Amino acid sequence: MAPPVMAAGPTQAAAHATAPEPAAANGDETVFRRFRDYDWEKDAAFLNGLAAMYARWTADEPGITDEELAQRTASAKAFYFERCVPGRRLAATLRG
Repeated sequence: MAPPVMAAGPTQAAAHATAPEPAAANGDETVFRRFRDYDWEKDAAFLNGLAAMYARWTADEPGITDEELAQRTASAKAFYFERCVPGRRLAATLRG
């Protein structure tokens, strides 16, 4: 089973990358916006890791649902974003 594509399309991501941040946006909104707009489809390290995780998940749990795979993918993205994307601090924002 191939990983679902959950990233914004290149046009949308490019538009967000060039648009200035609104002056009124607080830090939490900025972090979440950067997470939402991160170009997952172009991050080879993330995609390689996700492919390995999918292989493991589907081998260990043949009946895993698409919903469960989507939840695990979202968790993997949050972990990766926090640990591997420079200057991003999603976990601190979530802890409040």
